[in-house]
Amino acid sequence: MGSTGRGFWKEIFGKRVKMENITWFYFLFIYIMKNFMVWCWSIVVLLLVICGFNSWFVVEPGYNGFTVTLGKVNSTVYTDGLHFKTPFITKSVKYNVQTQKLDATADASSKDLQAVSASIVVNYKYKESEVVNLYKNVGKEEKVAEKIITPAIQEVFKAVVAKYSAEELITKRSEVSKDIEDTLNKRLEQYGVQIQLFNIVNFDFSKSFNDAIEAKVTAEQE
Repeated sequence: MGSTGRGFWKEIFGKRVKMENITWFYFLFIYIMKNFMVWCWSIVVLLLVICGFNSWFVVEPGYNGFTVTLGKVNSTVYTDGLHFKTPFITKSVKYNVQTQKLDATADASSKDLQAVSASIVVNYKYKESEVVNLYKNVGKEEKVAEKIITPAIQEVFKAVVAKYSAEELITKRSEVSKDIEDTLNKRLEQYGVQIQLFNIVNFDFSKSFNDAIEAKVTAEQE
């Protein structure tokens, strides 16, 4: 076969190869596009599901909740139940508004300069209308006892105990306890914290004072 014949078949074969390549790329493109649409719809469905789960929050019984959007605290307070929020940019915050218990210790000096320490039990709760302000001023609920209530107990205990002698702290224990409770309530009221119960479990004095009391009791018995 001459050069003219070889050139003819080469031209025909080359066109066939090109046509096969075009056909192969076409079906590959169609396949990719079909799967691409499946992937896109899968992503859309997944995002919708995620948005759905992030669009509501539950406030349990005994709690109050509110929302924070991009750092801004919203003033609406929610009680127990299911509530809507804007997904991703809004978070929910919850406060326990039931009565809670706090154990604390405090040290002070009596009117006659005797060292006094006490174990104290306080039952308290948050005013439901004040939980938003508490969050703005203090932060999350677990910070309230640490930053507000415990320091207030210690400060009030020192101030009240300083008005009584060591002996009066024993003989007028109920009066002292009531004085501390009333003063503490006034101190914490501004933060939206209410004292439900205040109890001094026990007073502890220095060894020298205890020895003096024991000697006095022994002398009186004799």
